[in-house]
Amino acid sequence: RMARGTLRNRLLDDTVGAHLPTQVFDAAALARLRTDTTPTQAEDVLAIRTRLAAGLEHLNRTQLAFNGNGLNGQSKVKVDGAVAATGIAQASPFMHARLRTFVSGIPFEFLRSSGSSASSAGKEILVDTVRRYGLLPDIIIDQPKQSPSDSPVDGWYMNELRDEILDQLTDLPFAWNRRYVEGLLAPKAAESWYRNKVSLSHHTMQVVGLLASYASFNRPVE
Repeated sequence: RMARGTLRNRLLDDTVGAHLPTQVFDAAALARLRTDTTPTQAEDVLAIRTRLAAGLEHLNRTQLAFNGNGLNGQSKVKVDGAVAATGIAQASPFMHARLRTFVSGIPFEFLRSSGSSASSAGKEILVDTVRRYGLLPDIIIDQPKQSPSDSPVDGWYMNELRDEILDQLTDLPFAWNRRYVEGLLAPKAAESWYRNKVSLSHHTMQVVGLLASYASFNRPVE
């Protein structure tokens, strides 16, 4: 599934393929997951991706990835969820519309120099400014980027949370193939290699989280 999705993404138009991440559930995977009739979509996924990438041909691959990530609103979803759970409002200057407009208009090398790795923070001009004016000590500025949520989620899905995941999926609004899902939760050498050698997030089971979230949204309130 992962190899097929990655290869399919590479065969797309350069702008479309770089704009949004690889589709975690393609038509072949959905056909194996669902055991009932698949509903007809008004617009297929490729048409949606092509429409969203229109007019972005002037951006390089990294800029396209940043644009697509912002379009997904993943960070915003996390912030909104934290606010809903705690009642504590949060605000970030990086999300301000004027700052986003300014950043999108400056030369790309101000965000990431040519020698930077793909996993660098992408805030070159901000880091240089903080260092130049001595706003923070170098020991703080040069700390490696860390993810606060880089937990062994895949391992939890395959072991401690496996039974809970399968139980939660009973609330999906369609009939599903349990054997196929059990296969998704089984350890695979290809996924282990991708997790440890390729992926920056060390997480390859986004599809399991997607299904679990979909099921939880559909669960009746008692």
